[in-house]
Amino acid sequence: ALPKPFDTLLNDFEKLMLIRCFSPNRIIFAINKYITKIMGEKYIIPPTVYFDSIFEQSTCQIPVIFILSPGSDPTNDIQKLAERKNQIRKIPTENGLTNEEQKTIRTLAMGQGQEKLALQVLHTAQHQGTWLLLQNCHLLLPFLNELEKELEISTKPHPDFRLWMTTEPIEKFPIGLLQKSYKVVIEPPSTLKLNLRSIFVNLNIQIFSDSDHPAYPCMIFILAFFHAIILDRRKYNKIGWSCTYDFNESDFRVSVDILKHYLNMNLEHGNLDIQWSTLRYLIGEVMYGGRVIDSYDRRIIRTYMKEYFGDFVFDSIQQFHFFIDITTKSLKYDYFIPEIRDFLSVKQRWLLKEANISIEPQIEYNFEKLLPNKISDLLQHNMEQSNSPIQQIDYKFLSKNVLFNQFFHYSIFRDFYLTYIDQLPLYNPPDVLGLHPNAEINYLTNTAHEIYSNMIMIQPEQYDTDYGSNKEQLILSLIDDILQQIPPKKDFNLLKQKFQQRVTPLTIVLLQEIQRFNLLTSVMWKSMNELKQALNGQINFSIQLDEINKDLYHGQIPTLWKSYTPQTKKSLANWIEQFRQRNQQYDKWIQDGELKVINLSGLHVPESYLAAIMQIAARKNQWSLDRTTFYTHMISFEKLMLIRCFSPNRIIFAINKYITKIMGEKYIITPTVYFDSIFEQSTAQIPVIFILSPGSDPTNDIQKLAERKNQIRKIPTENGLTNEEQKTIRTLAMGQGQETLALQVLHTAQHQGTWLLLQNCHLLLPFLNELEKELEILTKPHPDFRLWMTTEPIEKFPIGLLQKSYKVVIEPPSTLKLNLRSIFVNLNIQIFSDSDHPAYPCMIFILAFFHAIILDRRKYNKIGWSCTYDFNESDFRVSVDILKHYLNMNLEHGNLDIQWSTLRYLIGEVMYGGRVIDSYDRRIIHTYMKEYFRYFVFDSVQQFHFFIDITTKPLKYDYFIPEIRDFLSAKQRWLLKEANISIEPQIEYNFEKLLPNKISDLLQHNMEQSNSPIKQIDYKFLSKNVLFNQFFHYSIFRDFYLTYIDQLPLYNPPDVLGLHPNAEINYLTKT
Repeated sequence: ALPKPFDTLLNDFEKLMLIRCFSPNRIIFAINKYITKIMGEKYIIPPTVYFDSIFEQSTCQIPVIFILSPGSDPTNDIQKLAERKNQIRKIPTENGLTNEEQKTIRTLAMGQGQEKLALQVLHTAQHQGTWLLLQNCHLLLPFLNELEKELEISTKPHPDFRLWMTTEPIEKFPIGLLQKSYKVVIEPPSTLKLNLRSIFVNLNIQIFSDSDHPAYPCMIFILAFFHAIILDRRKYNKIGWSCTYDFNESDFRVSVDILKHYLNMNLEHGNLDIQWSTLRYLIGEVMYGGRVIDSYDRRIIRTYMKEYFGDFVFDSIQQFHFFIDITTKSLKYDYFIPEIRDFLSVKQRWLLKEANISIEPQIEYNFEKLLPNKISDLLQHNMEQSNSPIQQIDYKFLSKNVLFNQFFHYSIFRDFYLTYIDQLPLYNPPDVLGLHPNAEINYLTNTAHEIYSNMIMIQPEQYDTDYGSNKEQLILSLIDDILQQIPPKKDFNLLKQKFQQRVTPLTIVLLQEIQRFNLLTSVMWKSMNELKQALNGQINFSIQLDEINKDLYHGQIPTLWKSYTPQTKKSLANWIEQFRQRNQQYDKWIQDGELKVINLSGLHVPESYLAAIMQIAARKNQWSLDRTTFYTHMISFEKLMLIRCFSPNRIIFAINKYITKIMGEKYIITPTVYFDSIFEQSTAQIPVIFILSPGSDPTNDIQKLAERKNQIRKIPTENGLTNEEQKTIRTLAMGQGQETLALQVLHTAQHQGTWLLLQNCHLLLPFLNELEKELEILTKPHPDFRLWMTTEPIEKFPIGLLQKSYKVVIEPPSTLKLNLRSIFVNLNIQIFSDSDHPAYPCMIFILAFFHAIILDRRKYNKIGWSCTYDFNESDFRVSVDILKHYLNMNLEHGNLDIQWSTLRYLIGEVMYGGRVIDSYDRRIIHTYMKEYFRYFVFDSVQQFHFFIDITTKPLKYDYFIPEIRDFLSAKQRWLLKEANISIEPQIEYNFEKLLPNKISDLLQHNMEQSNSPIKQIDYKFLSKNVLFNQFFHYSIFRDFYLTYIDQLPLYNPPDVLGLHPNAEINYLTKT
């Protein structure tokens, strides 16, 4: 559908023109829709070839020529026609006797050396009245001229004689033979539906009676669907198949014979099982795979076999679908095995009615009782004929639908399948074939161009233009323009003399190019002058001149010129412009010598120029020519433009890489907000406004700043005394009805010199106008007074207030690394001393990683979270307090165990899950908690990883819990050095002996203070790494974690967050 208002303003044909301009690869669907609406669907479906009708219009003196497209083969249909029309005839043989079994049609594949045999068989067939089929006549064109003469000489052939010929479309086919023949063009079906329909239309109805196996009709449909898929992939060229394969109906027919043979063989032994592995091998590897030469194509066929040939296709609980698109409510693209029982509902009974199938009601309900006896009788009959012992019949793997089909005569199945196929959508997306949705773009574009070129060729050539000129006048004016553009021939001998003293490989290339260019210009000059004379009536029109006349009229390059110029798809106007630029380049080369910059597309043979460059470089550097190759170096900014054009969703990484290379990595990392620096630049009369992004909250940092700067100050109270404990910062969340209170608190803070933080100012815009006036009136506030404000970016924020304020924009970190870094930069270093539990620092890192994951998912919108949630630093801080509380509580009781289930519930379900309203989002958090908060994260045997990508070498994406002992190897000691961590050598080797005593002493101290009995300490579940960390002062952990974070990759793929790799496409494109 077109966007408004075009959907209502334009008529149907005008809509076609609009789509032609803006979306040429969708014009096919628009044309089909237009024709269907105006004329009917039958005009967009290729007509079915009826061979009986062809036979009735043919005679013994008129050959029938089938002009084939790839994949079409009428041989089998002609043979069936011969059986129907000729049947078995008594034909005299050489010894005078008659032979009823002699074939009435002779098939001969044409090729080198078949001329004499073909003529002999032709004479025999004309005399006896048999049929002759000559295949692939395009391979032996000289013979066709002889055949034309033989047919002209033959005056009275046998009335039953027929000559059938097949050929591919080829220009040099004898015109006389074509004119006296009956021509049949067989177009390949262009969609899956048409391929399926073609298979069943040409299928003999008797084929369904060749086996009594209950699964036989369904297996034929599966095989037909597989064959249709194989054929339909070919239209996508290299995307469908790596090579071109001639799959045709003979592959399908032989596969049906294989299927029939093995099913009947099982029935003879009283067994309904299907030998799937045998069928997959014979059909997939031998029949179809035998044509395939590419390993990837063979893998495709093997995959189809696994998907379509197995017991699961007859699952009665979960119906099998070849493909189903559940994204559409109407399930428009739903391909399954149609079975009669599937359509017994009232909703779908119309399908049976359309196929003229009647069902007795009692069969519908009682078939389970009748079915075993029916199959037993059927097999009993086979057993009696084969004298084999009757085995136990196992038909549990077959669905009731398949068994139910046995109650109907075989003749209904073809009509039933055809009825099902007719209700399928005419167009099928590439997804049905297992291809990417974009696979059809190239196919649709090429098809559209073919339609346009055909439309140009068939348009009327005689009409008057607006200026009253006819076609001849238009061509004459065009000829005059072209003649003006053709330069005079360049003197080749003069050029050879000029460059005789300094012959280089590039000089030879130039001389070769000039030779070819001179030849082209002479051909153009001659053809244009001859056409001009022909149009003026001075000479007669030849076939060649007529073609040039048509090409010029249609704005195309004449075919004669194409043989003297490099291949191109340009129109005539664009090609003439390129022709002019080529001439200018040659002139500049001749005058200035070798060009430093050259347009390769302006050369007739660019390969020769590149070879000359390579030869010069090899001579200069004394390299071996066969080992010399080109290295292409692109300027960084040109790379950006190239990526911008062809892969816009990867431009973000390219820009980051470019900026890092030119300026440094610090320019692509979100700068850290230093609140001490902000305080130094602020005054009592200049408010500080924080413009926030989702998830950012500076409240905690401002409160910490207040503690550092204001500390504890003596503030006068209402009764005249001083109160050292009074808070020096007041926080007020703005909202409806808070205006009066905010002004009161503002006046108090200005008088006492305290700080005021107004949160969410964007929610109360009218108050901000009053606040602006209050700040203008204020002249001498207390020098220690500070006004802090937070707001989201909003258009209607008062400009005056913004102009007189100090503005701080807090951008959210855009990657997992930046989120982690932000967490630890803003983390108070004292927090690591709040618990003596050996796992406490690692647990803080796990919690920080979980919080960073939660924040990073938000940038993917609906893919990351179903709803928008305001996760922020307060969630993390409260979670750390919960963690600290439960670890310290366990330490007080002399126990190092961690209450994982309690932590998962309080942090995952209460803290973070409390913000979540969607059940799927809650399940995501629940999954993260199960993955990150369990005992195995401290496994000393197998190290825990949040995520590790083992496909890259080295392991670029490896996220784990950094622990000091991990970095004691010589290879990784640099990390400790960067973090300014010193380790005594004896601790490194003897910590196992010292550690239990150290923890016991630590716990003993806690026990004495709490007067609790000391319990047995169980620290086996903790890894040695975690326990080893206790030898270091708590102050090193934040720096150590930051050092680890700094060496993480800046970009993290969606896989790290547990998302599909394609989840980032929409995010990157929008960014």
